[in-house]
Amino acid sequence: MRSNTPTEPLNGEGVAEPNSLTTREVAVLRHLASGKPNKEIATVLSISERTVKFHVSSVMTKLRARNRTEAVKIAIVDRLIKL
Repeated sequence: MRSNTPTEPLNGEGVAEPNSLTTREVAVLRHLASGKPNKEIATVLSISERTVKFHVSSVMTKLRARNRTEAVKIAIVDRLIKL
């Protein structure tokens, strides 16, 4: 379902497809959906806050979301995550 490969499949517009989210990006997205701030996500996943910010940015780019809330909404609608 998800890929951990460094190269992501691209659509015709040069943007990665939503199904190209890595396992870690999906994990971060699930925590975003529960309303956790970056610092708490970092603690739970045992990664740095900077790494969380990187993953959030990557998720938003891949889903073409303008903000975290929109990324979560897209992920729910596209059934990438469940609440």
